[in-house]
Formats: sequence, structure tokens, C-alpha cells
Amino acid sequence: MDENPTQVPGGAPGAPADPMPPAPSTDPTPPAMDPVPPAEPTPAADPAPSDPVPSTEPPAEPAPEAGSDQPSGPVVSPQM
Repeated sequence: MDENPTQVPGGAPGAPADPMPPAPSTDPTPPAMDPVPPAEPTPAADPAPSDPVPSTEPPAEPAPEAGSDQPSGPVVSPQM
């Protein structure tokens, strides 16, 4: 008689756990997959054109400016 009441509570937690995982798992699965594909192509196109622009500006500006102004190179060399 004592074993009967003890098994009831033990099985109770197992029942709610079964329906819980399948319920939330099916809800977020369909909506999450939809926004994933359209969001990926958008950010990938933005950084592509932005990368080449800043990459050519920084190396081209300091290279000719520093060499044209001072043929010696760094200002620390002549000072020392």
C-alpha cells in the first residue's frame, strides 16, 4: 500500500516533461527557420562593399603622404 502512493508522485514529473519539450520545440522551430535565411543574405552584402572601400583608403593615404613629406622615413630617426 505504501509503494502505490510513492510511485504516483514519481510519475507525475515525468508526464509533464514529455509534453513540455514537444510543445515549445515545434513553436520556435517554424518561426526561427523563416527569419534565418532572409537575415543571412542581408548582412553579408553590406560588409562586402564596405570592406574594399576602407581597405584601399588607409594604406594609400599614409603611404604617399609620409614618403612625399619626408624621404628619410620616420621622424624618430633624424631626431635620435
